[in-house]
Amino acid sequence: MAATAVKRLAPVLPVPSRKAIQVPFTSCAEMLAHDGAKNTPLWKLAAEYEMARGNFTERAVIDKMIVIVRILRRSIARGIAGTTYEDRVLGHQSGRFHELMQAGRLLDGGALNRIVLYVTALMEVKSSMGGSSSPPPPPGPVPPCPAP
Repeated sequence: MAATAVKRLAPVLPVPSRKAIQVPFTSCAEMLAHDGAKNTPLWKLAAEYEMARGNFTERAVIDKMIVIVRILRRSIARGIAGTTYEDRVLGHQSGRFHELMQAGRLLDGGALNRIVLYVTALMEVKSSMGGSSSPPPPPGPVPPCPAP
């Protein structure tokens, strides 16, 4: 069967690459050397990097960061609420993990338990192609990491 049309897709990266790019650092060691003894917060260094990479203002970078964080939070909440996909190897796992974590029935893994929950929820949303067994949860905060 021959192709009859070509569909052009928008760039996937939130900050497209460009030619002759100059960034302030390309590794952790370079970032530390670049910052010196200033002790700049990591989010500011990340914003500085993205400003240079994308030729954006700090406000534009922060706005993009906010959009990405909101997408991640909604996706995590959707994953925990439950996803379905007919041809998926594993079914919904993150909801039960969340229940056990909330009940204190998991080994105390500290932040690792929250990381496993979030990554599992994101993978479930991705593998379901956004399919949900229930309506999407209302926007809101993802539960914070438990205190150490």
